[in-house]
Amino acid sequence: MPRFLALTLALTLSPVAARAQLAIDVHGGIGFVSQYVDRGVILSSEPVLQPRLDIGLPVGGGSFGISVLATVQPLSLDSTRYFGMTSGKTPSLTEARPAISLSQRFGPMRFSWGAEGRLYLAKTGITKSANTVSFVTSLGAPDVPFAPKLTFAYDAGGITGPYFEGELRQVARIAKGVAFTVGGRAGYAVDQTADTTVAAFAPYTRTGFTHLDLTAGALLTVAGAMVSPYITYTCVPNPLVPAVGPARQLDHVLWVGMTLAVGGRFPKPPKPAQPAQPIAK
Repeated sequence: MPRFLALTLALTLSPVAARAQLAIDVHGGIGFVSQYVDRGVILSSEPVLQPRLDIGLPVGGGSFGISVLATVQPLSLDSTRYFGMTSGKTPSLTEARPAISLSQRFGPMRFSWGAEGRLYLAKTGITKSANTVSFVTSLGAPDVPFAPKLTFAYDAGGITGPYFEGELRQVARIAKGVAFTVGGRAGYAVDQTADTTVAAFAPYTRTGFTHLDLTAGALLTVAGAMVSPYITYTCVPNPLVPAVGPARQLDHVLWVGMTLAVGGRFPKPPKPAQPAQPIAK
């Protein structure tokens, strides 16, 4: 009997198995950041909102993920000290980052590969001419202290060239529903170039150490939702590109953010049957 036919019959004859195969993880949320900083480059010195949706499906002992992150510029500040991703009407949807990934565990290590698109939707400022696709591979050890992770990406489009990123993150639980988290992230570019017609992308043209992010925050469980306030310090040693109107890249940036996320597994697994209680005589 062909393997696919046997699997089809097994799922048809066993509703429990079918539900287990079709169970998916769905998480959604929204983030707020006081500045939008990407790889040490300030894309917006104004606050932005970032809604996100993540879907994960089990595949052969691993998982297949689909996610979409969007950036919304809610307002434009009337001051020469601020700049955003668009000079058009606000609120405005300025960016979408759809991504797909496939991950697999090998003992304590997790290996994943996939692709992420950076699609810029504004008609002024950072426009579709800066669209980029990143092909991403990562290797991490999520169960060891500080969960080290190394990522390699090759960008093609508005940004072109290889990029490496290392990350550490540790969570310390303080009490039920309360945890403290610290982490760091550093990037290194190899002969990356950027579309020179997009002024905001000029700082991406560089070779060498790009930035260091140091983050401290909290994880709070409130009414089934995860609330995560944090503060990040970004250091860009020796910026190689002169500041672009008024300052797309600085030596030191301090910014704050917060995310609100909800989600779970659907359909929910059935509760285990309770053993029958003996009848009292």
